[in-house]
Order: sequence, then C-alpha cells, then structure tokens
Amino acid sequence: MQNFIVWMNPDREESAAAAAKLNGAVLTAHTDGVMVAIRRELKRFGLGADLAVFAQTCEEFAKQANADMVCISSSNGDAVAAVTYLEDGYVGEGVSAVADMRYLMSAYRQYFNRPDKMVIFQGALQYLSDEDIAWIFRRHSNAIIEWQSNEGLGLYEFGFSLSDVLTDGCRNVLREVVTGWLHREILPVLCAEPT
Repeated sequence: MQNFIVWMNPDREESAAAAAKLNGAVLTAHTDGVMVAIRRELKRFGLGADLAVFAQTCEEFAKQANADMVCISSSNGDAVAAVTYLEDGYVGEGVSAVADMRYLMSAYRQYFNRPDKMVIFQGALQYLSDEDIAWIFRRHSNAIIEWQSNEGLGLYEFGFSLSDVLTDGCRNVLREVVTGWLHREILPVLCAEPT
C-alpha cells in the first residue's frame, strides 16, 4: 500500500473539480501501475483520464516540497489529490475492510457527511457486483469466517441449505454472507468515521 499525490493538468478548467472527486480514493492495483489505476478511477467518475498528468509518492512530494519549497497554487491552475494505491494481492496490516468499502462506495462520496448515510450505504450494498463481493471475500475471508463462527451463523441462518450450494453454486450464499458481515460489522464503523 502506498500513498500518492496526483497532479492534475493545470491547463484544464475541470482539474480542480476532478481533484476533489479523486481525493481520498483507495485504488486497487492495475498491472500497468498507479497512473493507469488513477486514470481508471477518473473514467469511473465520468471524467477525462488525461486530467491526471503525474503521480508521486507522498514521501517524494514532501522531500521535493521541503527542498524546493514547492507550493500548490490554485491561481496557477494547480490541483492535486491524495490517493491510496493497494498493490495486487496486498491484504496486510493497514488495509482495512473500511478502506475497501470506502473504495467500493466512492460513487457515494457525496453522502459521506449526511446523517442518513447508513441507510444509503445499506441500500448500496445490493448494487455491489459479484466481482466486488468475491474481492471483499478474498481480502477478508478470515475476518468474515471468524465473524460467522463467533455469531453462530451457518447456511441455515442465511436462508440456505447444503442442497442450495450443491445445486446453484455458492454465488448467492457468498453474497448473503459477505453483505451480512459488511452490514453488521463494517458499515457501522464506516458511518462512525468523521467526514
């Protein structure tokens, strides 16, 4: 996991708005690196991928800022965003399910400071794709299984039987278990975070 400062195109009028949308994003890995992941996120927001022109680690940014006294000036058209980039397969300490949900719920950022955000996020869980559900499970399977065990939750408690798994596969079971865990364990933490 690395934190980056993303410099936006100073010649583009929409750079400041794009930086505001991108700021705080948690990006999943891309085989071609952080810039492609940043551009993928901008496209997801319906913005031009060419708005991001350069990314540097926060350490590099601070070193350069301290050595060169680099200043960011909106009057010069400067706009930057801070993002977290998760390397592929990284599930180590510091990558929380809350951060993963912040990434998956990034389309709902405008609701993060609303008092009814819990209701909005609960509804948004149904729109997670099968790939999102599988991704969350791969990254947090130990925590999910531990929660299920501690709560005494088996297939029956989720409305399934072994027959369902054997005949229909486990996609629906996985969705119910993961969204149950997210709803009970992760969303309350996400919603309690200051905006």
